Amino acid sequence: MNLAWMISRDGKAIQTKMHPYIDLELPEETLYSAEWLYNNTSSGATKQHIAQLVCSFIREGAEDEDLSYKDFIDQTLQYAREDGLRICSAGFLENFIDKVDATSGDFDTACEAVQNDLNQEFLRARYGGMYDTSQEGQSGPTSNGIYFRVSSTNFDWLPIIYDFVSSNRKKLNIQDISIVRDNYFKAKDDFYVNPNNGEPYDRYPVDQFLTDQRAPLIEFKTYRAGGPLAFIAERLKAGVNPSDIYCDMSVPLIRFNRYVRQLHHDEVLRISRRELTDEVLRTGKSVRSILG
Repeated sequence: MNLAWMISRDGKAIQTKMHPYIDLELPEETLYSAEWLYNNTSSGATKQHIAQLVCSFIREGAEDEDLSYKDFIDQTLQYAREDGLRICSAGFLENFIDKVDATSGDFDTACEAVQNDLNQEFLRARYGGMYDTSQEGQSGPTSNGIYFRVSSTNFDWLPIIYDFVSSNRKKLNIQDISIVRDNYFKAKDDFYVNPNNGEPYDRYPVDQFLTDQRAPLIEFKTYRAGGPLAFIAERLKAGVNPSDIYCDMSVPLIRFNRYVRQLHHDEVLRISRRELTDEVLRTGKSVRSILG
């Protein structure tokens, strides 16, 4: 059973053996992923960026090796096969030979553009493990959890995740879900947080996920597990007064109130002129830094 998917913004789930990544340090992997993206993207601009990536790779490599474009392609594919690396097809590279001389730009810049295109258009999902499906003999995955790894910005994936989980729950026997900021290029995992209760989507029970009130998966930097929003949500849930929570934090008042509103909590803090003056004298901060 194939247990990994790339899910597009329109909700289409494409099964894949391994999740594609664009990585400047791994040109063979990048070319493999570029071919996958070229065949699955709905964006003409993305295809243009991929053309720039492939053409710059061929041009720069052929110049460095003092080879014709075709000979450089053949050499690249041969070395990849000898090293056991996955790479794109010969036909994919050869289709761009006639465009190389008319295409400008460098490989590094093109990689950044295609990496962004891939991360913005697709969500990575895997059943049975975050980066690899944990197997036990022939009996299937040892975990009944599904992981969603988000690499995009300014897009709410939660409705698409909800639909995917709802449609595949019984077939896959999904028990829990995790939604994490993709850490392929980072050192640690950061889980998104449920905006209703402040709990991280880390092995979150599927029954609760499907019955929770739907709320946007807000921009990641605000909802990082252990971040200020999770801190506030946890204390509001415990019945702590917002003013006491604010006193325990070192954030501007306006920003604190913004967090409180994001949690759909009605009680925001007000500050009088006298209280503002006292806060300036107590902390030594400026009025601007206190208010945010």
